[in-house]
Amino acid sequence: DLADNYEAFKKLNAEIYSVSCDTEFVHKAWHDASPAIKKIDYIMLADPTAALAKDFDVYIENKGQAERGTFIVNPEGKICRRIIKKIISM
Repeated sequence: DLADNYEAFKKLNAEIYSVSCDTEFVHKAWHDASPAIKKIDYIMLADPTAALAKDFDVYIENKGQAERGTFIVNPEGKICRRIIKKIISM
């Protein structure tokens, strides 16, 4: 879990950002209600217009939602690794 290992990432001069297409108000509600979210010390970014989701090519236009993605970006801004968890339709 990234939250449990955040300090180890920082010691490696790495930073973690969490991004969702929800608003900052939803993030605040999650933080207040969820013990798992409450322990997160890294930045949670709101992307309600899905601009970042589209830039990272994880936004599914016809569903209006983003797939879960993990990206490693080097200091020059190049994506070195990407892992996408596909949304399964039911």
